Amino acid sequence: MAQNPAQTQDYEIVRDRAQTKLSDLWTKEDYWAIWLGFVLIIVGMLIYLPRPPKDMHEKIDKANATLAAEAAKAPFRTIEWYQASDSKGGIRASREPYGQTIDSWMKKPGGWVSNPIDSLVVTKEQAEAKNAAAKAGHEKAKKKMDDALAAAKTAQAAAAGAGFKDAKLNEAAKDAIGEWRAARRGESSAKGKTANKPFNLIPSLIGLCVVLAIFFSIGIKFMGKSVGQFLVGFPFVFLLATLAFMGGEQSTMKYYGFGDPLWAIAIGLLISNTIGTPKWV
Repeated sequence: MAQNPAQTQDYEIVRDRAQTKLSDLWTKEDYWAIWLGFVLIIVGMLIYLPRPPKDMHEKIDKANATLAAEAAKAPFRTIEWYQASDSKGGIRASREPYGQTIDSWMKKPGGWVSNPIDSLVVTKEQAEAKNAAAKAGHEKAKKKMDDALAAAKTAQAAAAGAGFKDAKLNEAAKDAIGEWRAARRGESSAKGKTANKPFNLIPSLIGLCVVLAIFFSIGIKFMGKSVGQFLVGFPFVFLLATLAFMGGEQSTMKYYGFGDPLWAIAIGLLISNTIGTPKWV
């Protein structure tokens, strides 16, 4: 009797079983991404935790007390509640002098319209021109905010006069306060456009590139790879990352949501499909 071909056919079954070793903890780049990330967190803690903002705890306690009192007083978030919340949110170590110094060395390229160099270098004259152009808009936004705050205070006072028991007055106060908050956000945005300062990111970007190259070389060394080859290729990768950030900050691209991740993909595809990835990278 003839045999079924399916019964005589040999099948080879491949089973891929992942095996891990203790040495993976210092020879695999995935783990080194974790270890180096922990190092950055620890360094940040050592810098910021011993140097809290001045009177931080007192300011937070005062804000919390106001938040609790206002929450118990009215059935909606009052003007004082929001002011205390804003005060509490403004307590940041990054606003301290040492925090601003660190931030200045870690800034990414800024926004630009037609000249990409503007994302790296802005002169004093350019900064002053931008501030002057935005001054009128800020003054208009500030007046709108002040008027909205006055209206919110009037509405809240009316609700308070009724002991916060009149639903219509409470709702009117809530709406007026909401309009003030919206106007405040608009004023804050307009104010930011009048705070342009001259800068030159080229030295800080070069310094950041050097620091990161040395920092990442630690992992490269432990993984048994060539540190020299890595140091040759890293500046090229850093340059491409900078170009991606610059592309993402262009005003039109930013408006339509074409950020730096998309530019990074586009640049990578362009290189891989034209000249190919250089062997020294």
